[in-house]
Amino acid sequence: MLAPLAKQHIFFNLFNYLTFRAAGAVVTALVLAFLCGPAIIRWLREQNVGQVIRAEGPASHHAKRGTPTMGGLIILLATVVPTLLWARLDSRYVVVAVAAMLWAGTIGFIDDYLKIVRGKSQGLVARWKLIGQVIFGVALAITLILWPLAPDLPATSTQLPVFKYMLLVLPAPLYLLFVTVVVTGTSNAVNLTDGLDGLAAGLTAILAGTFAAFAYVFGRVDWTRYLLVYFLPGSQELTIFCGALAGAALGFLWFNAHPAQVFMGDTGSLAIGGRSAAWPSCSRRSFCCSSRAACSSPKRCRCCCRCGCTAGASGGTARSTPTPTGCFAWRRCTTTSRNWVGRSRRS
Repeated sequence: MLAPLAKQHIFFNLFNYLTFRAAGAVVTALVLAFLCGPAIIRWLREQNVGQVIRAEGPASHHAKRGTPTMGGLIILLATVVPTLLWARLDSRYVVVAVAAMLWAGTIGFIDDYLKIVRGKSQGLVARWKLIGQVIFGVALAITLILWPLAPDLPATSTQLPVFKYMLLVLPAPLYLLFVTVVVTGTSNAVNLTDGLDGLAAGLTAILAGTFAAFAYVFGRVDWTRYLLVYFLPGSQELTIFCGALAGAALGFLWFNAHPAQVFMGDTGSLAIGGRSAAWPSCSRRSFCCSSRAACSSPKRCRCCCRCGCTAGASGGTARSTPTPTGCFAWRRCTTTSRNWVGRSRRS
């Protein structure tokens, strides 16, 4: 919305520079998260929107019962608003990324809302949640096939990692299935990662910053020629969206550092996962999603092993056990996390 002002006055010529708009999006998202975060947390507490803990979970997790959830609303607000302000809204890359985040965030919001209403840890039935993710994956794949974002490349292609100028062209049905699996798997991977205070938010800030750098490179013809990667005209606008998400994640991390004042819930984790899946699909780098999904694998394996061991020890029923100190040795890092965010604000 601000970019067209460059035609009105010479002062606004700064809005023509992508780096300036990306920096503005990061700062705007960070400030918006700090300003709106306390108000949203206060509103969630007034509405009794508290975290529901599984009875069979670790005993240390029961102390988190009642902590406001749905904090993903902070991330959604602090990401979408700066993107609308600083990005060029005529870029289809931006439209698809924002739509992906809002769609997945809506599914997560419904899931969190049902948890609060029922007072149980199970919200939206798994099959309905999966149906919503599959519908979006299919819609995204059909959109990329019928209206490709990179007209010079095959519509059903994706670039192989490591190899230069090597595209894997898939048949349309297989490509549709591939994108659907990537979208569904990645959105759920972030949901699995959201276990420790600040874990998902910290990883999101790092990942969004990395994707912002990639989007900037892929949108510059000179850099793509030098690095021997495919040029994607218009993809540089995703730098602003990714920068806004990085700023929003850092702002949310301020409230989510242990002991967390708010949890992002499925509202935030699924929204971040939907965006993390849409970006590689749009930029022909779907295999990059494997690195994001891999972040949750060690935690998921640890949880499964621990639950399996406790279930076996209790005759088939999972029971609460004290959490090993080593697994949560970083829980005293509130000061460290906030110092990190503080340094990001000063820079």
